[in-house]
Amino acid sequence: MKRTIVFFILLFSHYTTLCQKQGQAKIDSLVLVLDKSVADTNRVILFNDLAYALSNINPDKGLAYADEALKLAEHLQYKNGEAQAYSNKGLNLTSKADYSTALENHFKALSIQEELGNKQNVAVCYSNIGVVYNNQPNLNKAQEYYLKALAAFKELNFDRGFATTSGNLGLLFYAKEEYENALSYFNEALSYAQKNNDSTSMATCIGNMGNVYLAQKQYGKALEFDLRAMHINEKMGDIV
Repeated sequence: MKRTIVFFILLFSHYTTLCQKQGQAKIDSLVLVLDKSVADTNRVILFNDLAYALSNINPDKGLAYADEALKLAEHLQYKNGEAQAYSNKGLNLTSKADYSTALENHFKALSIQEELGNKQNVAVCYSNIGVVYNNQPNLNKAQEYYLKALAAFKELNFDRGFATTSGNLGLLFYAKEEYENALSYFNEALSYAQKNNDSTSMATCIGNMGNVYLAQKQYGKALEFDLRAMHINEKMGDIV
């Protein structure tokens, strides 16, 4: 079965080891560490990590943690923590389909990151803003911010951000029925996935390319790419 999946990123520069775990185990581990933490910048990071981890699971709870992160970061005058909190509020609000308020928070994050001169996080903000516009949907504004993110990631030689944004642009052009552009950007994302042996992203990109070929009524190519994606998913045990 073909699955069109929106790539969505917020790439913390400070990611904790605990935040590499998955799902509820990650959240439980973070809560345990949070309970023993003191009111310093590390506690802000933990609040932010929890807000991020909950953004696709329980956005109301995620928002509560983001608010705690923001309050403590402001008290500590920890500007990067403030920016991350605004970004996390934006992510959780996007999950709640409150796109206007999500944009307000992402633009606040962008303003702080620009002030701090953190080019990678500025690019991440561009990408997250693009995702919100994409969901509204305001495809022209989404394209504008995705292209800003793409240029910044390319300048920084940040391959993961470049690949993720390429995937988003592929989906955007697919929605706009600009199929050759969609294939070009999916190919960029696929190249990164193959280079890094990322089977999940490979299957996603190949499946999305199959969707494009199907829309173009190139049924043979669509079937070929569908089967390639299915084969990768079977190897991973991820058939839906």
